[in-house]
Amino acid sequence: MICAGLVSCGLDRKAEQLAKEVEETSRDYLYSVVGTIMFSPSGKLVYVAKKGEGQVVVVDGKEGPVYDRITFIAFVPYYVYSTAPARPAGSEDITISEARGPSCPPTEKLIYVAERGDKKVMVSNGVPGAEYDDISDINFFHWGRVFYKAKLNGKFAVVIDTTEGKFYENISGITYSADFSHLAYWATEGDSSFVVLDGKEGPRYDKLPAGKWRD
Repeated sequence: MICAGLVSCGLDRKAEQLAKEVEETSRDYLYSVVGTIMFSPSGKLVYVAKKGEGQVVVVDGKEGPVYDRITFIAFVPYYVYSTAPARPAGSEDITISEARGPSCPPTEKLIYVAERGDKKVMVSNGVPGAEYDDISDINFFHWGRVFYKAKLNGKFAVVIDTTEGKFYENISGITYSADFSHLAYWATEGDSSFVVLDGKEGPRYDKLPAGKWRD
């Protein structure tokens, strides 16, 4: 009986040790879902998961880089247009006049905003962009180009994909034309406000106090 008890105790200790080793070995591969779960237009399963002290975006079982936090995630569907000659998907050279009909189903781009420390980055199809203090006003054109307002060192710029515009004291009213060929916004610098159209500054006007549109 004593022997049986000792054997039992030994097995229990071995079981405990084995369980501990399995837990430690598998800890890096276990997720606790903390965010959005969704399907892409083509049916890929996408979700935000907690890994260790950080978060990752997982696409069909393949995880991206670990960040402190994922604050925004979306699929940007866009169409590959029939052109002559053929051009790559998302090419900046494709113009509205060349569009002859969209493909089906659409191509897709996964974008998300990730935080690491006190900086934020826009990640597009797994590739991180430049680091900023803040990212807001995220939007996109129908052929998959993404634009947003970025803040860095107290100033703001409009970023289109990875192309960074000029930084100003403030930017507001970002808008685009119906055919997606033009982008415009109000910019403020010093005592002046002006419209920036496709990166070119318009005439300067006196800056109005916030909320004041007429005397």
